[in-house]
Amino acid sequence: MVTTSFGSPPDCGARKRLPIKSRAHKGGKMKKWIYSSVVLVLLTGLGPAQEVSKPQETAKSAKAVKISGRVSSDGRSFQRDRDNSVWTVTNPDVMKDHAGHQVKLQAYIAAEKGEIYVLSITERSETRYLTKYDDSAFRR
Repeated sequence: MVTTSFGSPPDCGARKRLPIKSRAHKGGKMKKWIYSSVVLVLLTGLGPAQEVSKPQETAKSAKAVKISGRVSSDGRSFQRDRDNSVWTVTNPDVMKDHAGHQVKLQAYIAAEKGEIYVLSITERSETRYLTKYDDSAFRR
Protein backbone atom coordinates (compact mmCIF):
# COMPACT_ATOMS: atom_id res chain seq x y z
CA MET A 1 0.00 0.00 0.00
CA VAL A 2 1.27 3.42 -0.99
CA THR A 3 0.73 6.35 1.34
CA THR A 4 1.12 9.85 0.10
CA SER A 5 1.05 13.20 1.76
CA PHE A 6 -0.97 16.10 0.49
CA GLY A 7 2.16 17.93 -0.69
CA SER A 8 3.26 15.56 -3.47
CA PRO A 9 1.45 13.12 -5.76
CA PRO A 10 2.52 9.50 -5.88
CA ASP A 11 5.52 8.85 -8.10
CA CYS A 12 4.38 6.72 -11.02
CA GLY A 13 7.60 7.07 -12.94
CA ALA A 14 5.85 8.36 -16.04
CA ARG A 15 7.33 11.84 -15.92
CA LYS A 16 10.19 13.31 -14.04
CA ARG A 17 9.30 16.47 -12.14
CA LEU A 18 11.65 19.42 -12.04
CA PRO A 19 12.73 20.87 -8.73
CA ILE A 20 10.73 23.87 -7.49
CA LYS A 21 13.55 26.39 -8.16
CA SER A 22 13.94 25.45 -11.81
CA ARG A 23 10.16 25.54 -12.43
CA ALA A 24 9.89 29.09 -11.11
CA HIS A 25 12.69 30.37 -13.35
CA LYS A 26 11.55 28.55 -16.47
CA GLY A 27 8.95 31.17 -17.63
CA GLY A 28 9.65 33.95 -15.14
CA LYS A 29 10.95 36.58 -17.55
CA MET A 30 7.97 36.30 -19.85
CA LYS A 31 5.52 36.46 -16.95
CA LYS A 32 7.23 39.52 -15.50
CA TRP A 33 7.08 41.24 -18.89
CA ILE A 34 3.37 40.45 -19.31
CA TYR A 35 2.48 41.52 -15.76
CA SER A 36 4.44 44.75 -16.05
CA SER A 37 2.80 45.61 -19.39
CA VAL A 38 -0.67 44.93 -17.94
CA VAL A 39 0.08 47.14 -14.94
CA LEU A 40 1.41 49.87 -17.22
CA VAL A 41 -1.72 49.79 -19.39
CA LEU A 42 -3.97 49.95 -16.33
CA LEU A 43 -2.07 52.84 -14.80
CA THR A 44 -2.08 54.89 -17.99
CA GLY A 45 -5.80 54.22 -18.41
CA LEU A 46 -6.58 55.45 -14.90
CA GLY A 47 -4.44 58.59 -15.18
CA PRO A 48 -6.90 60.79 -17.09
CA ALA A 49 -9.76 59.72 -14.82
CA GLN A 50 -8.01 61.35 -11.87
CA GLU A 51 -7.73 64.78 -13.49
CA VAL A 52 -9.92 67.34 -11.79
CA SER A 53 -11.88 69.61 -14.08
CA LYS A 54 -11.48 73.29 -13.25
CA PRO A 55 -14.69 75.22 -12.71
CA GLN A 56 -15.17 78.17 -15.01
CA GLU A 57 -14.39 81.51 -13.43
CA THR A 58 -17.39 83.15 -15.04
CA ALA A 59 -20.34 81.79 -16.90
CA LYS A 60 -19.35 83.32 -20.22
CA SER A 61 -19.95 81.63 -23.53
CA ALA A 62 -17.02 79.58 -24.78
CA LYS A 63 -16.92 81.39 -28.12
CA ALA A 64 -17.21 85.01 -29.00
CA VAL A 65 -20.63 85.73 -30.52
CA LYS A 66 -21.43 88.36 -33.15
CA ILE A 67 -24.59 90.34 -32.41
CA SER A 68 -26.08 93.58 -33.67
CA GLY A 69 -28.20 96.20 -31.96
CA ARG A 70 -28.28 99.66 -30.41
CA VAL A 71 -26.08 101.04 -27.63
CA SER A 72 -27.88 102.97 -24.87
CA SER A 73 -27.29 106.70 -24.44
CA ASP A 74 -24.99 106.16 -21.44
CA GLY A 75 -23.16 103.18 -23.02
CA ARG A 76 -23.85 100.84 -20.10
CA SER A 77 -26.43 98.63 -21.84
CA PHE A 78 -27.06 97.14 -25.25
CA GLN A 79 -30.39 96.30 -26.93
CA ARG A 80 -30.25 93.44 -29.38
CA ASP A 81 -32.05 93.85 -32.72
CA ARG A 82 -33.33 90.29 -33.11
CA ASP A 83 -35.33 89.86 -29.91
CA ASN A 84 -35.09 93.35 -28.31
CA SER A 85 -33.39 91.87 -25.24
CA VAL A 86 -31.36 94.27 -23.11
CA TRP A 87 -27.89 93.28 -21.93
CA THR A 88 -25.70 94.97 -19.33
CA VAL A 89 -22.20 95.73 -20.61
CA THR A 90 -19.43 94.69 -18.19
CA ASN A 91 -16.86 96.96 -19.86
CA PRO A 92 -18.82 100.16 -20.70
CA ASP A 93 -15.66 102.20 -21.39
CA VAL A 94 -15.44 100.48 -24.80
CA MET A 95 -18.98 101.61 -25.68
CA LYS A 96 -18.79 105.29 -24.63
CA ASP A 97 -17.84 106.56 -28.12
CA HIS A 98 -20.77 104.69 -29.73
CA ALA A 99 -23.57 105.76 -27.37
CA GLY A 100 -26.97 105.81 -29.09
CA HIS A 101 -25.70 104.25 -32.35
CA GLN A 102 -26.46 101.04 -34.22
CA VAL A 103 -23.46 98.70 -33.87
CA LYS A 104 -22.23 95.17 -34.49
CA LEU A 105 -20.48 93.57 -31.51
CA GLN A 106 -18.24 90.61 -31.02
CA ALA A 107 -18.72 89.66 -27.38
CA TYR A 108 -18.86 86.95 -24.75
CA ILE A 109 -22.39 86.45 -23.41
CA ALA A 110 -23.31 85.47 -19.85
CA ALA A 111 -26.97 84.65 -20.46
CA GLU A 112 -27.97 83.79 -16.88
CA LYS A 113 -26.62 87.13 -15.62
CA GLY A 114 -27.82 89.16 -18.61
CA GLU A 115 -24.31 90.53 -19.22
CA ILE A 116 -21.98 90.83 -22.19
CA TYR A 117 -18.23 91.46 -22.37
CA VAL A 118 -17.44 93.38 -25.57
CA LEU A 119 -14.36 92.31 -27.53
CA SER A 120 -14.80 94.48 -30.63
CA ILE A 121 -17.32 96.98 -31.86
CA THR A 122 -18.15 98.17 -35.38
CA GLU A 123 -20.62 100.92 -36.14
CA ARG A 124 -23.35 100.05 -38.64
CA SER A 125 -24.33 102.56 -41.25
CA GLU A 126 -27.93 103.71 -41.34
CA THR A 127 -27.80 104.16 -45.12
CA ARG A 128 -30.25 102.02 -47.06
CA TYR A 129 -29.62 101.34 -50.72
CA LEU A 130 -32.40 101.35 -53.25
CA THR A 131 -32.17 98.89 -56.13
CA LYS A 132 -32.64 100.41 -59.57
CA TYR A 133 -33.77 97.68 -61.92
CA ASP A 134 -33.26 99.91 -64.98
CA ASP A 135 -29.57 100.23 -64.14
CA SER A 136 -27.05 98.78 -66.60
CA ALA A 137 -26.16 95.96 -64.19
CA PHE A 138 -29.66 94.48 -64.60
CA ARG A 139 -29.95 94.88 -68.37
CA ARG A 140 -29.44 92.00 -70.75
